[in-house]
Amino acid sequence: MENYGMEYHTSTEERRIGTGIEGLDELLQGGYPKGSVTLVAGTPGTGKTIICFQYLNNGVKNKEKCLFLTSDERIDNLVNQAKKFGFDFDEAVKGGQLKFLYLDLEKHTVHKDMEDEISEYRVVPKNKRAVDTEANADFSAISSPQALKRMLSIYGIETFFRIHLRKCNFELIEKVIESGEVNRKADLKNLKDMIEKVKGNCDKDPNLPAHAESLAHLERSLSRRILMSRA
Repeated sequence: MENYGMEYHTSTEERRIGTGIEGLDELLQGGYPKGSVTLVAGTPGTGKTIICFQYLNNGVKNKEKCLFLTSDERIDNLVNQAKKFGFDFDEAVKGGQLKFLYLDLEKHTVHKDMEDEISEYRVVPKNKRAVDTEANADFSAISSPQALKRMLSIYGIETFFRIHLRKCNFELIEKVIESGEVNRKADLKNLKDMIEKVKGNCDKDPNLPAHAESLAHLERSLSRRILMSRA
């Protein structure tokens, strides 16, 4: 792939973790930013899970400890699916280098279980990488302000908004806005900009018109919160 004369320089503070995908690492200037939370989004069949498998496979090859969290597929199904795409993780799993963990969203401890697993991979910064599936970011099971705080701290406010705007979960976003957990004017204005982009793609999303009323309600609530928000 040509770089058209551009040279990329990555400082120590901007260390990258390779994805293992030829061409993508070059586009990302070396891979995902180390220590970051990266959202891989797309419609079903666009290869999100394969990207995750490739990322983990690269970590296994580099002798790194890897974690895969899921709430929408059983572990056996995931392992078999990986094999169909040429990724055999059996040895890494048996050796303790790779861990697949299924999280049951019906359990009241699910948020703590997820946070504990992710925290383990953040406390020790060397040679760690973690992946979670899209459905694992389903916050509809939020049962308390404490659980909401944990989710926002793990995924970040912007990622939370992006996931649920794409899923048309406008009522859930409004609930979060009204809770006051997101009260910085910059975050709220960022959400407003995201909503404008969603509305601009209305003709491309056949599901959006059915949620027009809840989206309008969210916009009104958001405008009110922006006026009340702190800088």
